[in-house]
Amino acid sequence: MRPPVDLHIHSTFSDGTRTVDEICALAEKRGMRVIALSDHDTADGLVPMADALNASAYPQRSIQLIPAIEMSSGDSGLTHVLGYGVRTDSEPLESELAALRRKRVERTRETVRILNTLTGIEFPPEFLSQADEQDASIGRMHVARMLIEKQLVRSIDEAFGKYLAEGRPAFIPLRHNSWEKAIDILRKSRAVPVLAHPMRSGFRGDELERYIVRMKAVGLMGVEVFHPSASHSDTKWLYKLARRLDLLVTGGSDFHGDWSLRNKIGEYPSGWHTWQQDIDTLQAAINESNAR
Repeated sequence: MRPPVDLHIHSTFSDGTRTVDEICALAEKRGMRVIALSDHDTADGLVPMADALNASAYPQRSIQLIPAIEMSSGDSGLTHVLGYGVRTDSEPLESELAALRRKRVERTRETVRILNTLTGIEFPPEFLSQADEQDASIGRMHVARMLIEKQLVRSIDEAFGKYLAEGRPAFIPLRHNSWEKAIDILRKSRAVPVLAHPMRSGFRGDELERYIVRMKAVGLMGVEVFHPSASHSDTKWLYKLARRLDLLVTGGSDFHGDWSLRNKIGEYPSGWHTWQQDIDTLQAAINESNAR
């Protein structure tokens, strides 16, 4: 039985398909007790999510919300750092997020131009106008869904595999900050930085361990051990590594709402028997960071 916890959820404020109200209803239905909204490079959904959870529509079960964000970093953008307990009024974070939004809009515009040439199918004007909004957190997932809508692909995976992933014809590199800077920004913003889905980092075994050790040396505080990208053997290995390195243990579904991604809220590898202790330890770390 999986714990009633999901610390990795995306909404329409970034590249998810579900609104915060819908996420609240799904979390209630799935029996969640603790959730974290962790949209990509934006904290805009945190206040609406808190308001939705406090609404009278959800009186049956109290659901704790941990405010979070997921920042992309590294040369290829494959290193994602979750920031738990993030404060939306932090100046270091706000400046960084504004710059990231501008980069995403520019990349999306160029991606659409290439796809128009490759496929001969023009994206609707409203999609492009959304990309022109400097406050929009728009990215490749939005483009992938439009490719499905245009019946050019059947799934998110196919969209990336055929057009959008690195090495594919519509891939446009996005210059990211180093993971060192991402961790530094989160720490300065009084958030708790945790490495998201480490099995997607491109490293394995001893190489991944060395990578995590380097990240801890500059301020990483935890590892997302329980994630759909990790097999059961991966999860066991990551759990032992986190304990040995004295890092926080977290877990989440990385829910985006797409049927083709198959994961549901609260769904990730089983075996997180210490979830209550780990949530308490995470909350204590957040409280300590916010008190600085």
